[in-house]
Amino acid sequence: MIDPTAALPRAGARQAPVFLRALRASRAVIGREIGRTVARPGRVLAVVLFPLLWLVVFAPGVQSLSGGVSVAPYDGAYKPLQEYMIPGLVALVLLLNGVRSALAFVHERDAEQVRTLMTAPLPRWVLIGARLVAVAVVSLAEAYLCLAAMAVLGNFIVGVDIPWAGWAVAIPFVFLAGWMLAAASLALAVFVRALTDRAGTVLFLVVPVFLLSSALYPAWRFRDNDAAYLQAIATLNPFTHAVELIRYAAYGSFTAMSLAVVLGVGAVAVLLAVVGFDPERRTARATS
Repeated sequence: MIDPTAALPRAGARQAPVFLRALRASRAVIGREIGRTVARPGRVLAVVLFPLLWLVVFAPGVQSLSGGVSVAPYDGAYKPLQEYMIPGLVALVLLLNGVRSALAFVHERDAEQVRTLMTAPLPRWVLIGARLVAVAVVSLAEAYLCLAAMAVLGNFIVGVDIPWAGWAVAIPFVFLAGWMLAAASLALAVFVRALTDRAGTVLFLVVPVFLLSSALYPAWRFRDNDAAYLQAIATLNPFTHAVELIRYAAYGSFTAMSLAVVLGVGAVAVLLAVVGFDPERRTARATS
C-alpha cells in the first residue's frame, strides 16, 4: 500500500528557495516590461524625439548668448552648449520613461495582473524592486537609442561630438540614474493622487524638475543672473545629481557626491513605494 503522506516531504523538497523564486519573479517582471515596450514603439519614439527638440531648437537659439561651457569634468576645455546638454537630455529620457511607467503602474494596481503580482509569496520589496529594475533596463535602452539619434544630428545638423568610449563606460551610471528616477516617480505617484493625470504630471512635475537643474546649463549661471535661490534649488534637485553622475562618467571622471545622492534618494524612494503599495495601508485609508 502507498502511504499518501509519503509525497509530502518530496513536495516540500521541490519547493524552490526564496532566492530562486525571487529571481524567477524578477525575470518575469522584467520580461513583461520589455515586451510591453517593444509592443508599443510609438511611445518609445515619443520619449526619444522630445529631447531631440531641445538639442535642435533650444541649443542653437541660445548658443550665441551663452557661449562655450567650461566646467567639471572638462575643465579647461570649452564645450558648445549643444554638447554640454547631451547628458541632461539623456537623463530627460530616463525621467520621462520613469514617470510614464510609474503612472501606468499606479493606474493598473487595482487590475488583476498587478493584484496577482502584489499577492505573490515573495517580499513586497522584491516585486517592487524587480519592477524598477525592469523600468531602468528599458530606460537605459531608450537613452542610448536617443544618444544614437543625437550622434546623427550632431554630424549633420548641430555639429557636436559624442565620446562613445566614455558613454560605454557610463552605462552602469545611466542605469543607476534611471533606477533612481523610476523609484522617485513611483513613490510620488503612489502618494500624490494628483499625479494620476499624465498631461498635468508632465507639465507640473517633469518640466520644472528638468529646467531647475544643470541639464541645460551649469547651475552657477542662476547665481550669475541674480537668482541664487534657483541655484540652491538646482543643487538640491536629485535630477541634477543624476545628470552630473552621467556627465562625469561620460567624460571619464567620477563624482562621489552625485553617486551618493542617487543611491540615497533611490533607496528612500523604494522604501516609500513599498509602503505605499501595502494593501493593508490602502484599505485603512479607504475606510477612514
